[in-house]
Amino acid sequence: RRAVTTAVSFLAETKRRLATDSVDASKPATDTLLVETFRPKRNDGWREGPGQWEETNGGLAQTSTGDEQVCWLEFRPGGGPLQDFTLRVRFRLTGGKQQRSAGISFDRTERKRRSEGLFLTANPDKPGLGFYSEYNGDRTYSDKLHRDFPVSLDRDYVLRVDARERLVNVYVNDVLQQAYQVGSRQPGTFRLWTVDGAAEFFHLR
Repeated sequence: RRAVTTAVSFLAETKRRLATDSVDASKPATDTLLVETFRPKRNDGWREGPGQWEETNGGLAQTSTGDEQVCWLEFRPGGGPLQDFTLRVRFRLTGGKQQRSAGISFDRTERKRRSEGLFLTANPDKPGLGFYSEYNGDRTYSDKLHRDFPVSLDRDYVLRVDARERLVNVYVNDVLQQAYQVGSRQPGTFRLWTVDGAAEFFHLR
């Protein structure tokens, strides 16, 4: 009975946090490598890929949408790729036709075009928190890891990933949503990206 009560309380708290804008009141640690507000302009370490990326008064907007339209910005950490890290980004989805997805990819390497990704999607057919592994540029999405919950347009969310060797923990608005192990890791760059989604990114570290 206690386990059921705990589970019900957790679900209630999760729904409460996901139903309100996140302001991300946490503070950077002393070993934080990057604090990015995208204002008045983004860090010079970003490499811009496809999409319509533009600094705004609030942050950074990506406005290009369309079926399978993949847009991204890539950052290579100074001092080389990171094996263990915490990455958190505050953003909102603002539009799109169907998929309406935005998220983070990490461990991206040009060799074999590998990466691991996680994202929020307001796709009406399958909303929530999604995951994929990429190899040779092809994404394989995980139904097993997917977390189903409503994702609203024009609402702020904080997506956080903690990577410690092969273990990856993922939080949405500081609520742990998924913990899993990657089969193998080769540290690389990380990306912010959208698929058929207009989005605004406000803060990253």
